Amino acid sequence: MQFFTKKEDPKEAMRQQKRATAAVTRDLDRDRAALDREEQKLLIQIKSLASKGQMASAKILTKELMRIRAQKDKLLVTKTRLSAVSSQASTMQTTATTMRAMSTATAAMATANKMNDLTSMQNTMMEYQKQNEMASMKEEMIEDMMNNDDDEEEADEVVDQIFDELGLQIGSQMPDVKAGRIQTTQQIRD
Repeated sequence: MQFFTKKEDPKEAMRQQKRATAAVTRDLDRDRAALDREEQKLLIQIKSLASKGQMASAKILTKELMRIRAQKDKLLVTKTRLSAVSSQASTMQTTATTMRAMSTATAAMATANKMNDLTSMQNTMMEYQKQNEMASMKEEMIEDMMNNDDDEEEADEVVDQIFDELGLQIGSQMPDVKAGRIQTTQQIRD
C-alpha cells in the first residue's frame, strides 16, 4: 500500500497525457510516411514487372500493396481515435475545473448567506425606504416654498416691465402699494 504518495495534480496528469498523445501521434505519422514510401516503391516495381510481362510477380506485389494500403487506413483510424480520446480528456479536465470553480463559488455564497440575516435585511430596507421618502417629502416642501417666493418676485417683475412698456410710472407713484400699506379712504379722513 502506498500511504505516503502524494495525490496527482490534474493539470500535471493532463500535461503528461498530452505529451504521450503527441509522441504516439508522431510515431503514427512516421509509420504512415514509411508506408507511403513503401507504397511508391511497390507501385514502381509493379509497373516494371507488368511492362516486362511478369504478371505472377506483379500480382504478388499487388497483394502486398493492398496490405500496405489497409495498414495505412488502420493507422489513420488509430490516429483519429487517439485524437478523439485526447479531446475527451481535455473536455473532462475542463469539466473538473468548472466543478471546482462552482464548488468554490457555492461555498462563498453559503458564507455570504450565513452573514446576511433575512429579517434584519428586510428591516434595514424598510427603514431606508422610510427615510428616503421623508427626505423626498422635505425636499419637495422646500422646493415648493422656494418656487412660491420666486413666483411672486417674478410676477412683480413682469408687472413692472409691463408698466414700463406702457410708460406708466404707477409703481413709483404708489410706493405704499408695493410695501403693502394701502390706506382706505376712511383712514385718510380720520
